[in-house]
Amino acid sequence: MREKDFILQNEEKWKEFEQLLESSEKDPERLSDLFLQSTNDLAYSQTFYERRSVKTYLNTLSQKVYTHIYQSQSFSFQELFRFWKYTLPSISYRYRKVYFLSFLIFVLAMGVGVMASMQEEGFARIVLGDNYIVMTNANIEKGDPMAVYKQRGPFNMFLGITLNNVMVAVRTYLSGFLLGIGTLFIMFYNGIMVGAFQYFFIEKGLFWESFLTIWQHGTIEISSIVLAGAAGLVLARGIIFPGTYSRAYAFRMSAKESLMIISGLVPLFIIAGFIEGYFTRFTEVSDIVRLFSILLSLGFILGYFVFYPAYLSKKGLLQEVEVQELHSEQETIINYEMAKSSMGVFADTIRLCKKYFGYCSKYIALIAIGSTITYLLYEYFYLEIESLRLFYLEHLIPVYFDTLHWGHVLLQSVWTTVALLLPIHLVSREQKANRKGWYWNVLLVYGIAYAFNFFIETEESLIAYLIICFPFALMIQSALWFSEGVTIKKLKHAVVLCKQDVFSLLMLSIVFLGGVSLIGLFLKVMVYENLLPMLMQAVVDKNDIVSVITVRFVNIFLKDLVLYAYCFVSLLGYSVAYFSTLEKVEAVALEKRIDQVLNNG
Repeated sequence: MREKDFILQNEEKWKEFEQLLESSEKDPERLSDLFLQSTNDLAYSQTFYERRSVKTYLNTLSQKVYTHIYQSQSFSFQELFRFWKYTLPSISYRYRKVYFLSFLIFVLAMGVGVMASMQEEGFARIVLGDNYIVMTNANIEKGDPMAVYKQRGPFNMFLGITLNNVMVAVRTYLSGFLLGIGTLFIMFYNGIMVGAFQYFFIEKGLFWESFLTIWQHGTIEISSIVLAGAAGLVLARGIIFPGTYSRAYAFRMSAKESLMIISGLVPLFIIAGFIEGYFTRFTEVSDIVRLFSILLSLGFILGYFVFYPAYLSKKGLLQEVEVQELHSEQETIINYEMAKSSMGVFADTIRLCKKYFGYCSKYIALIAIGSTITYLLYEYFYLEIESLRLFYLEHLIPVYFDTLHWGHVLLQSVWTTVALLLPIHLVSREQKANRKGWYWNVLLVYGIAYAFNFFIETEESLIAYLIICFPFALMIQSALWFSEGVTIKKLKHAVVLCKQDVFSLLMLSIVFLGGVSLIGLFLKVMVYENLLPMLMQAVVDKNDIVSVITVRFVNIFLKDLVLYAYCFVSLLGYSVAYFSTLEKVEAVALEKRIDQVLNNG
């Protein structure tokens, strides 16, 4: 067939294909049919019109297909708008009974807090702590009972409160993995605290002033905590009540939907933190203005999470969240040639952890032991024996930002670097990736680890670093390790990938950090606040340096174990995210598949 006849025969089909690609409303079946026909035409043109313009045209048309597919999967404001307009309200309507149950539990816990405060005079002191009660009483005597909201600068308060609330919400959500028991416990505890807190001011005759001040930001903040508890219960529901689905599928479905709920709460915590940091401090503002802001916040919460989902249901506009069911043989298979959502990346990270659990747990434990021993040896040679004993008694419970000397930072950074190399090695082994120039990557990992240990001075700065900076540093590290070219080219490539998937990277960091904070909370409650004091009283001789060093060893080991596990899981996740984002941006795997179709044709 002559080229002219070939073009005339297929011209209308190709034009329809182009119009369908450019149209806002697409027919998936027709698009798929035209794509297959066009690839067959391209294969034909490669055989009979190898150096003619029709081959170039059809090749360009095929390029548009895979570019269009992955552009639609990458982050866009239109996708974010659709999430807020339809997806989250649809999930809220589906789990409206769980929302209501979470609300009832919190209100019940508040009632328990109020009743306990009425029956026991010192209950508020037990729940809120001596320091807070003493400080508030002093503020009341000075005539400014709400002075606690004026102690720090607006920005520092906004940042600290927001990060703290996000971590509380994530811990509440992830506790749903414990069959919902952990979520219920955290919800009940927080409800008791709020009840005792509010009754403390009622008892002082300051109900109206405290109400107008606290609930300016508390309306959104407490509502978000209640919704985070609902997300944890949704997560547990998939584990406990799979219904007609397999338990694995029910869990994946509940995990995806609950993660969407918790993701939708992040902006609310930012708004609540902003109000608390910048507006709550102005207690001299008129009561009407403050009451109006409370009612406005309440109207938003009820409108968006209760009435708007009901409206969508009435109009038939609710959306379903699709979750692909995996067969048992697929459970440990990781597809690196596929663009994934943040939930998909998280699921693949869990699969990799399960696949290499024995090997990785031994590796991380050995690193924690090694770092603890070198840490203690450094302190032994750095301090005198008597001062060493006193030092250990004062610092039995280490914290991540307790860097007492540059040597501590140096050692911690070296061991953190070693921990960060394992996940890169595992993914490289699965991918059979090229690792030329590995020494530059080791130096970069060391720089990340050093920055992590050296610049952390407060808990707020630690959380801010882990959520905002750490994920992008790990993504850049993954790009440097797996991509090809000189270092400058790799860095530019890494920046492009980070810009492409900002939202997914931040969500991953919140999920990973929430998980490790849940472990840290367990260590704090079970080990540092209960087991350690019992051990100190019953077993440890404070005058015996060996006993004191033993307790110090256990505590540093536990702290390092959590730290290295977090670094390992995070970098493993961002290594998976690297290939997902790479596919979204460049569609390398899809282009290969198209070429295979053409070659087979």
